[in-house]
Amino acid sequence: MENRDLRSEIAKEQLNAWYLLNQLLIGPWKDVFESWLPQISDIDRRLREHRKYLQVVFDHLRSCADRRVANISNSRYVPD
Repeated sequence: MENRDLRSEIAKEQLNAWYLLNQLLIGPWKDVFESWLPQISDIDRRLREHRKYLQVVFDHLRSCADRRVANISNSRYVPD
């Protein structure tokens, strides 16, 4: 793997880590980090200006949607 590819993969992993951490900070952990929410929101807003971050968010949401569709497809619906 070339140095450029490696840096790109590392950046993608870091952006994914931030996205997942941010979901915790503004969700289940919100009460604990409430005093930092403006700074957290500012960081997320700035990252959303970058295509790579938006791609990470999109890929994560698409993966979640694909899993849900697969779960629905695998379940048996029995109408009343």
